[in-house]
Amino acid sequence: MLDISSYIQNAQKYKHRVILLLSVVCFCGGLYFSFKIYTSLTQETAINFLNVGQGDAILITTKDRNDILIDGGPQGDILLQKLTEHLGRFDRSIDIVIATHPDLDHVQGLIPVLDKYSIGTLLISGHPSTSTVAQRFTRAYETAYNEGRLGTTTIAERGDIIRSGEFTLSILFPDRRVNQEWDTNTASVIAMINEGSSTVLLTGDAPKMIERYLITLQDFLHITKEGFQILKLGHHGSKTSTDIKLIESFKPDIAIVSARKPSKYGHPHKDVMDILKNKTIPSLHTGDVDVVCYLFAQTCSNLD
Repeated sequence: MLDISSYIQNAQKYKHRVILLLSVVCFCGGLYFSFKIYTSLTQETAINFLNVGQGDAILITTKDRNDILIDGGPQGDILLQKLTEHLGRFDRSIDIVIATHPDLDHVQGLIPVLDKYSIGTLLISGHPSTSTVAQRFTRAYETAYNEGRLGTTTIAERGDIIRSGEFTLSILFPDRRVNQEWDTNTASVIAMINEGSSTVLLTGDAPKMIERYLITLQDFLHITKEGFQILKLGHHGSKTSTDIKLIESFKPDIAIVSARKPSKYGHPHKDVMDILKNKTIPSLHTGDVDVVCYLFAQTCSNLD
C-alpha cells in the first residue's frame, strides 16, 4: 500500500507560499484580485472533465487546493490551454498526475505538460507498451525527472491512496503487475474518489470483464447508496464498457461522457445510452464544453 499524502502536503505548502506572494504583489492593483485568490483557497472540491476532443482529461482541485490531473487527451496544446484556464497563468505545478494507460488519447496530451509543469508524483499503469506514443511518453517523464520537474514515478496498484483533508482517491485496479500480453485498456488504472457522501468512479478504458470484477471488491460494499454517485463512462461510452451489472451495483446519479462530438467512433454507443435511459440516469457530455462536478454541493453541469 502506498499513501502519497506527504507529496501533496509538501506541494501544498509551496503552492500556498506562491499564492500568498502573488496576493501581496498584486494588492496595489486592487482588492478584487487579492480576494479572488483568497476565495480560491477555500472553495469546495471540483472535478473538471475537460473538453479535449476524443480522449480523457480530468482535473481535480480539492478544497485544500491540491491538483490532480488524470490523463491528458490527444493534444497537448488543448490541454495546456485548459490547465491555464482552470489553474491560472502563474500556477505551473500539479501535485499528482495519473496516466491510466499509455494510449494516444490518454497520454499524448501529457507530454508537453511534463515539459512545462512541475509535478510531485506520476502514477502509471505499468503496461510495457512499445507503441510510438508510449515510448515518447516514457522519454518525457524520464527527462522531466532528470531535469528536476518530476518528483517520483510509481506504478499504481490496488491499495494506493491519495488523501487531501476529507478527500480520498483510492486505486482499485490494477491489483497485479500487468505485462505485454494485456491489452492496454484492460490494464487501465481505475480510481474511486470519496468525499463526504459523494463517490466518483473513474474506470479509464476498462472493458466489461474488469467492470464485473470491480463489483466483487469490498470497496463497493461500503458505498453509501444514499450518497451522490458519479460515473465516468468507461472507454468514452463504447459498447465494450459500462456493463449493466456495474450500473446496478454502483447506482450512479449521473454519468459523464468524455468524447468528441460527433465522435468518428460512435461514442457514446446507443446500447450504453439505452442502459442509462432505462435506468433513468442523466448524462453530461464533454463534446461541447467542460463538465464540472462539485462534491459538497453534489451537482454536475456543463461550463458555459
